[in-house]
Amino acid sequence: MLDGMLRPDTQATAFVVAFARSPRDQDVALRLGSPGPVKVWVNGALVHARDVVRSPAFDQDAAAAHLRAGWNRVVVKTTVTEGPWRLYLRVTDPPGRALAVGDGALPAGEEVAARARAPRHAPAIATLEAALRTRTHAAATGAARAEAWLDLGRYLAWAEPGDRDRREATTALEAGARPAALDRDAAAPRRRRPRRR
Repeated sequence: MLDGMLRPDTQATAFVVAFARSPRDQDVALRLGSPGPVKVWVNGALVHARDVVRSPAFDQDAAAAHLRAGWNRVVVKTTVTEGPWRLYLRVTDPPGRALAVGDGALPAGEEVAARARAPRHAPAIATLEAALRTRTHAAATGAARAEAWLDLGRYLAWAEPGDRDRREATTALEAGARPAALDRDAAAPRRRRPRRR
């Protein structure tokens, strides 16, 4: 949708404003995907900033935020370096369950909540990337560890949460392939070479 509304579509920045209605004061997670550098403010408080170049996909980043009871203003600054304008944003509870916060439009006559205060402690935000990274360190050696690295590599290749120049997906996939290859070689029956006389 943004791609049809915004021009130029290379080396440009735009601000997107949306409104979220919360039934009560609550800590939430903002999960987003963006094509490039991104900043997010909730009721004027900066809650997320990331300088990255990638293809946009769902849930590449997650940030803790606090919503006040009533309407809350969410402002996203997004930059596109090349390709189509795309921005994905959803509001969940910290573990990742979706929250009903409206369709992003502020109804006529409604007012936005007062400037947000920063939460005393940011809630832990659960992400698939964090769970997969933890699994690579917790897995025993051998096939389980290789499978954990391959799963992380597949996720990173699909979601591309980091800067594409860092080649994180390739590194994780290579880490997964090395132990698997070593295990396969160790399990393979050894062929005896005929002796020369």
